[in-house]
Amino acid sequence: METEREKEEKALLEKLTLLAKMRKQHEWIVFGQQEAEDEEEAETKIDSEASDSTTGELEDE
Repeated sequence: METEREKEEKALLEKLTLLAKMRKQHEWIVFGQQEAEDEEEAETKIDSEASDSTTGELEDE
């Protein structure tokens, strides 16, 4: 049979495990969003440069 201390330790371990999972999820969300924003920025820049180079070629002709 579990003692009171063992029950407290088990409950504390469960809380710590839950907090660790929450932290990982939070980090994934925060850093995942930042990566997505950075990627979107890079794509926009590439699209803009491609558009500028296409416009420049047409003006040369």
